[in-house]
Amino acid sequence: MIIIGILAAIAIPTYLSQKQNAYDADAQNVSHNAATAAMAFQARTGSYTGMTAAALQNEEQSLPGAVDEAPYNAPGMYTITVLAGGLDFRIDVKHSGGTATYRSSDTGTIELP
Repeated sequence: MIIIGILAAIAIPTYLSQKQNAYDADAQNVSHNAATAAMAFQARTGSYTGMTAAALQNEEQSLPGAVDEAPYNAPGMYTITVLAGGLDFRIDVKHSGGTATYRSSDTGTIELP
């Protein structure tokens, strides 16, 4: 019984860490796909003005269903913030189970501290 307890004490934190890493990787992927959709929006309309999370979902069908500046897909799964205007955009994505926020912009994608 003690051995099972020791093994559980080692395995559970490792599992939870890997689960957070997977959520963060998923958020990074959604952020990248949202940036691709933003560029398609700009190519179609001539600017980023009026771009919302819902507009991004219309541009890129691989994105989870969008609700403007609110969590989308499963309730509370992602927090996505879209700031756009003129020739610039910024999209922040965080998965509720992860620890990282990813920012995509017209200059690339980075992990925020």
